[in-house]
Amino acid sequence: MRYSKKGFTFIEILIAMTLIAIVFIPLMKMFTVAMDSINLAKIKTTAVSIAREHMEMVKNLNLPEERMKELESPSYFPPVNEDPFELNQTKWRVKRVIHKSTDPLQVDILVYIDGESEPIYTLSTLFEDIY
Repeated sequence: MRYSKKGFTFIEILIAMTLIAIVFIPLMKMFTVAMDSINLAKIKTTAVSIAREHMEMVKNLNLPEERMKELESPSYFPPVNEDPFELNQTKWRVKRVIHKSTDPLQVDILVYIDGESEPIYTLSTLFEDIY
């Protein structure tokens, strides 16, 4: 009597599942790393945009160096006693520092995720009166 084979044996199924797992685990790790990289890129892009916007605000004050030196430094947006603003599901705080002893005048914009001690992004520029 001849038997026909119509399915897989238990051993064959275990071997196939093992091979799939060996291939699938590195793919899952690669997916996780890619998602982390995308999230970090989103945070950094947002920080750069915030810094540029705040630097443009400083430039648009259109003040001479002497008046710029009179501005409060460091100053925070929003003020420290207020809640941080939220953008792209992240809470942000911006610090403006005017280095009053430099010539030309150096202004730094530091962008923080609320609660972090190190800035995500720092933008610096020099202001000089042109006469």
